[in-house]
Amino acid sequence: MDEAKKMETSEEAPKEQKALIRWIKEHKKEIAIAGVSITALVGLVLGIKNKEAMEVFWNALKNNDPKIPIKTEDPRITEQVRNIESVVIPMHREYKEPFDVGFHIRNLHEGWKASPEKLAKAAAYGIELLPGQTLVEGYTKGEVT
Repeated sequence: MDEAKKMETSEEAPKEQKALIRWIKEHKKEIAIAGVSITALVGLVLGIKNKEAMEVFWNALKNNDPKIPIKTEDPRITEQVRNIESVVIPMHREYKEPFDVGFHIRNLHEGWKASPEKLAKAAAYGIELLPGQTLVEGYTKGEVT
């Protein structure tokens, strides 16, 4: 019984494909008109949304006078340096002795806010934090663990 269904399905697929191709050939004009209409509609909507930018661009094109020659500078030829001494800058700092860092104000990343606890501590110290700032408590830096 399953084989009979498979045979019917496999025979129907090419028929459906041929019918679809025939329908597309018969309605070629309508499909082309629909495609052009949709493209024009999308272009119109984008043009309306970006009207200001298009006006600025159009005015820039209007002001571009082809009669005015474009000035170019001669390329500068500089003497080539064959041996360049490289300076090594250490990227990792090693603190030999631990030291204390007092509490201070830290600028946060854009969009970040100080926690309510930090705002309360800053108010207790008489410090007014601006938006995007937090209070950092004192800590010891350079400890050897």
